Amino acid sequence: MENATKHIILYAEDDRDDLDLVKDAFSRFNSEIELLHGFDGREALQLLHKLVANNTPPCLIILDINMPGMDGRQALIQIKQSEKTRNIPVVMFTTSNSRLDKDFAVKWGADFITKPLRFSEVVNLADDFIRRCSINISKAS
Repeated sequence: MENATKHIILYAEDDRDDLDLVKDAFSRFNSEIELLHGFDGREALQLLHKLVANNTPPCLIILDINMPGMDGRQALIQIKQSEKTRNIPVVMFTTSNSRLDKDFAVKWGADFITKPLRFSEVVNLADDFIRRCSINISKAS
């Protein structure tokens, strides 16, 4: 990436093992990407609002669906109903492969990805997430 500013990915995840797996997968992009984390939807939304207020919105939001407190569905609705955040790409990243969850994600304009079982697959997804950010960053420029 050309500029020195890191691009931000916001990740809402309550499972520490899943969080560590994703952090490890993103580790080789540390010079380009800052992965911010909330343990539930409410925490992620608080971070998101601070980022937007500072004019540093994330290039991608990754939401787990099943979290205590505010889950990913509730967070997605709030993100997509807000004028300030509705255009930020969102990926529902979950262990669920329920048709209802997939339909919900599509209805609210999010992509749906079932969490892979192998680390190598998570690394491939990290590559995909970085590409999504790169595409979104070039669109915004």
